[in-house]
Amino acid sequence: MIIAIDGPAASGKSSTARGVAAAAGFVFMDSGLIYRGVALGFLEAGLESTADNAEISLQRFQIEITCIDRHMHVHIDGVDVTTELHTPQITKMASQVATLPSVRKRLFGLQRRFGDRYGANPGIVVVGRDMGTVVFPHADLKFFITASLEVRAQRRLTEFHQVGETPSFESVLGAIAERDRQDSERKIAPLKRALDAVLVETDKLTLAEQIDIIFRHVIEQSALKRV
Repeated sequence: MIIAIDGPAASGKSSTARGVAAAAGFVFMDSGLIYRGVALGFLEAGLESTADNAEISLQRFQIEITCIDRHMHVHIDGVDVTTELHTPQITKMASQVATLPSVRKRLFGLQRRFGDRYGANPGIVVVGRDMGTVVFPHADLKFFITASLEVRAQRRLTEFHQVGETPSFESVLGAIAERDRQDSERKIAPLKRALDAVLVETDKLTLAEQIDIIFRHVIEQSALKRV
């Protein structure tokens, strides 16, 4: 079973997807981490996020994803960099490289192969911005998780505080608004809700409630498959 969860920045989709995967005993794939891996490659090479630099950068390093304890890990040139991908600098660069056609083309096959492999057994939860619309249009279940801009900004601010970063609320709000614009206006794989995706608005939901809503759909779908 493949469960695709999409949504804008800081909507709670990744935490929810991770919780659903754990509850179902499925593999968890965070597509955002893969783009962050590419962003790290750009930064280490000292390259700006341009189409020409994308061709150069993608030839300089090898990006791979593996599954360890049912969680996806990102490797650059054979080195596991998963725990290094959550700095503000990488966050900013990831939003830029994600708009580059050559990057998206390169990562499409990587994501599709990983998802199809583990979707067959034991099942997989994939999360991102184009999982249900582009990468896995054949997913068994699709969800679109969202929340108001203000709520998402507060969540992201809390995340920054947890790692010792202290940006202002206004700066975080502006950054998320800009990321929303970039994601929704890009020509390739723009952020949008798949026509058959269940909408989950999380402004007034706890994380546990978000996980429960989706997990109940998983149980129902699993029961239908057994009939």
